[in-house]
Amino acid sequence: GCFAGACSGPLSTLTNVHALQAGTQTPVDLAAVLGTQAGGGSAPATRAVTVLADTGAPGAAKSLVLTFMLDGNFGAQTQVAMAPSGAVAGGAEQWTGTVPPQPAGTRVYFFLTATGWDGTTLFAPGSQRNYAYSSN
Repeated sequence: GCFAGACSGPLSTLTNVHALQAGTQTPVDLAAVLGTQAGGGSAPATRAVTVLADTGAPGAAKSLVLTFMLDGNFGAQTQVAMAPSGAVAGGAEQWTGTVPPQPAGTRVYFFLTATGWDGTTLFAPGSQRNYAYSSN
């Protein structure tokens, strides 16, 4: 782990990205898409969506940022700082961030950026793709 920026290992993984309707255990299916391709599930327009992701080595991530765009308007990005929410199986650290409720019919696209204390930067899903879901 790390303390005050001193780590026992570098940031090496950004995995297990998934989403839930905020305040519930109801999953929101995500699809990793290129551009404005179709895919992913949906969330009610009345609910925020909680995004969760795991990083490793434990304590190696200095920050995680969720960047989301609406309806394919990739020039208008909103960044949300994610917060560490504890350790998970396998020694990874879980992070959470929230996309606010969106009007029905809105397509939400997002990606995650993890920055390690060692300066390493990781992206999910990577390969110039975004996660996607719709609001209904």
